[in-house]
Amino acid sequence: MMKLVSLLVSLFIAMNAYAQTSRGSRTNTPSELDSLLSDSAPAEADTVSEPTPENPESVPQVQAPPPPEPTKDVKVEPGKLSNLANLAPHEDIVVLQRKFLPRTGRLELAPSLGMIINNAFFTSFAFNGRIGYAFSEKYSVEAQVAQLGSNERQITSDLRTKRDVITRTLVNPELYYGLDFRWTPLYGKFARLGTGIVPFELFFVGGAGVTKTNQDESPVTIHLGTGQLFAWKKWMAFRWDLGWYMYNLRGGAGRPSGNFTDVQLSFGVSFFVPQAGYR
Repeated sequence: MMKLVSLLVSLFIAMNAYAQTSRGSRTNTPSELDSLLSDSAPAEADTVSEPTPENPESVPQVQAPPPPEPTKDVKVEPGKLSNLANLAPHEDIVVLQRKFLPRTGRLELAPSLGMIINNAFFTSFAFNGRIGYAFSEKYSVEAQVAQLGSNERQITSDLRTKRDVITRTLVNPELYYGLDFRWTPLYGKFARLGTGIVPFELFFVGGAGVTKTNQDESPVTIHLGTGQLFAWKKWMAFRWDLGWYMYNLRGGAGRPSGNFTDVQLSFGVSFFVPQAGYR
């Protein structure tokens, strides 16, 4: 009986010792959850170790994120002159200049002196008076009156005095008046000897009128021409004209007949009214 009791006590002691040993091994071995948590801890925050006087060991600190880089796109607010410094050169700046000498809705008064340059028998000078009105910068109408005076050239005098040629049949204009339509397709600027800028415009004219000649005839005349304006002020410009005046004489009773053309070159000044107050 005593042997059985001793055997049971020994078995109980052995089982108790085995249970304590198994419990200790489970306590010292980290569980799967602990290992996952320990592996994921460094990934949650980027830490750096810095020693402190209170704790000689490292203290985890969260590193601050880097500051954002400045954007390269600059938003320009309109209406500020200082924003011109942010514009790209030769790309965002467009210069629109108004015409220096506006003509729309204005009258043009243009006196000038001219000369018939294709008459071989007479030296003819002309005093021209023009008045025009511009409907726009391109289109306008103008009326012209030209009073002409002439002198015989040496060849005409020699024909009359030395060869007894009747020179009164030679055609010579005395007066012209007419109405023209004017078209100004081109205007621009050019440098004047490197000292200044001169605005100019190129125009073409076409119209009809009447030419009174020394042959007691006043035929209908077709007028075509071209010219330029060189602006000096907003109310004044220098002007030159080159015009072709073409007419037909019927002749008869010792008078010449046929088609005739007078080419006149003139230079003058144009005055514009009213004052261009919007420039």
